[in-house]
Amino acid sequence: MKTRTFVAALAVIAGMMPALAMAEGCSHDQRSAQVTCAEGMAWDESAQRCIVISS
Repeated sequence: MKTRTFVAALAVIAGMMPALAMAEGCSHDQRSAQVTCAEGMAWDESAQRCIVISS
């Protein structure tokens, strides 16, 4: 009997996880990434890639 109660409680908690994640303030609309280019290169926002810096 205790096993059934535990499994039922676990199922209820697992079912609530997506709602709890949203309540924590997940921001799916705000996407940003830290881009690190190799030495001698820089991030080109318009091309969305690293380009060689000409000196």
